[in-house]
Amino acid sequence: MQKNSYSEIFLSCFLLIFVGWMIYANSFNNPFIFDDLGVAVDNPKIEQLWPLWNMFVWPDNCAVSGRPVVNLSLTINYALGGSDVWGYHVFNLIAHILCSLVLFGVIRRTLQMENIPESIKKSALPLALSSSLLWLAHPIQTECINYIIQRTEIIMALFYLLTFYCSIRSQNSHYSRFWKIMAVIFCICGMGSKEVMVTAPFMIVLYDLIFSPLPWRKLLKERGQFYACLALTWFVLAALIMEGPRAASVGFSGGVSPLEYAMNQCIFVIHYFRLVFFPYPLVLDYGGTVPVTWGEAAPSGILLLTLLALVVGTLYKLPKIGFLGVWVFVILSPSSSFVPIITEVAAERRMYLPLAAMIVLLVLLSYFSLLWIKDKVFSEENRENFNIRLVSVFLVTTIVGLMSWASIMRSFDYSTSEQIWVSSIKAYPKNKRAKNNLGVIYADWGRYEKAILYYKQALELDPKYYLSRENLGVAYLKQKKAQDALTVFETLVAERGENPHLLTLCGMAQFELGFLDDAIDNYQKAVRAGYWKARHHLKKAMKKKKSLE
Repeated sequence: MQKNSYSEIFLSCFLLIFVGWMIYANSFNNPFIFDDLGVAVDNPKIEQLWPLWNMFVWPDNCAVSGRPVVNLSLTINYALGGSDVWGYHVFNLIAHILCSLVLFGVIRRTLQMENIPESIKKSALPLALSSSLLWLAHPIQTECINYIIQRTEIIMALFYLLTFYCSIRSQNSHYSRFWKIMAVIFCICGMGSKEVMVTAPFMIVLYDLIFSPLPWRKLLKERGQFYACLALTWFVLAALIMEGPRAASVGFSGGVSPLEYAMNQCIFVIHYFRLVFFPYPLVLDYGGTVPVTWGEAAPSGILLLTLLALVVGTLYKLPKIGFLGVWVFVILSPSSSFVPIITEVAAERRMYLPLAAMIVLLVLLSYFSLLWIKDKVFSEENRENFNIRLVSVFLVTTIVGLMSWASIMRSFDYSTSEQIWVSSIKAYPKNKRAKNNLGVIYADWGRYEKAILYYKQALELDPKYYLSRENLGVAYLKQKKAQDALTVFETLVAERGENPHLLTLCGMAQFELGFLDDAIDNYQKAVRAGYWKARHHLKKAMKKKKSLE
């Protein structure tokens, strides 16, 4: 393996830390948004750090359900700084920078392996540094740092890369057993962070088969037990998801068919690939699955199948390059294939780890292009004047600078809850949930007219959208338009049955209209159903009725 001096490695790591910190220094005071509120602000389960097995206690159907390692990270954040958002952003950024450092190590060591061409070995460190810097600064990563709970993606990616790094180190080390043990430990931690980690054991075996100089029979003989231990970590993941901690948002029972979801994914995976090259506009939330016709999905589907065929062909002819394509599609497959994620049809953070392989491929293609230009375009007398390293530094610095600026600007979109939803609606107007959430923000501020406007816009996209209908009724109630509110709530009760929460809302509207008997009847039904919030309203209605008698 080609050796680099410690000073070169140290300076490279320092540069990654410096660039990462400078890009996201403006994000530390950005507020909690969307799902952050349920898991980091209004979640009493993170308020007690000890005993540590509290990490296995989480709210139902939320982003940390079945993900104890992420739950533990939130508990540590709370123990250190309570609900101060600054500490949560610092954690996300540190984890992101650590990912870039480990990625740098994985790429550098891979490009220095025995069966890698000598021309690449000599440039392994600058190629690895360029790839890591571009990955670190890419604007598509901004969601994971600014949106607190998306540390699920960062933490999983960190353990994914650490598992790879330890596996690579175990091949030519006097401490091979130590590195293998660490790889298995990190793999277990990744399984407790996010389900995408399920792909890691397979990818490590494929990596060794492609990059190791050993023949596959000898490789399996020497490392078969290690592979088996990695595979056993699947049981950890199976135990965590056995009780269906997010059954309401993931699976085949939520009304979204695998075919419908897969057709949506054809469109959005191609969209992700476009964002790699032109990351604008970026969207926080794409909402749920939408109906897609065959005609709409066909162009993206054909292009996606073509790319898959190209990856398979490249894996056969040029396996080291083909591995990069496999990395992208395999890591995307748990969330972007046919298993429906009901509440979220697409998310840019899904490209967090796949992006690494695409950037490495682009960096290598650029490097080979510069070599070709030097060899084929310039005459023999002028070749010495073409300094590839100087040109590479200029290109990488320029692109990283542009990406850093775009990431800084994108972080400003997260500076207020209003701004991030406004930007999401502007970029993706078809998202009913974004319009509803913006309406909720205005309602919280007492700006009910504006809230009602966005609730109605959401209902124009989906007239049956339950959240906007309920929120619309509540807004009417706040505006003293009790009759309009009652009409909304009674319609919802007729459609959804006697839900105690809806019955209470009906009672509140009836109380405002003076229909005390009807209000008391609905409150009593809600209380009998165990909805204790209705008791206060019941007492108030009974007291008013008594005073009128």
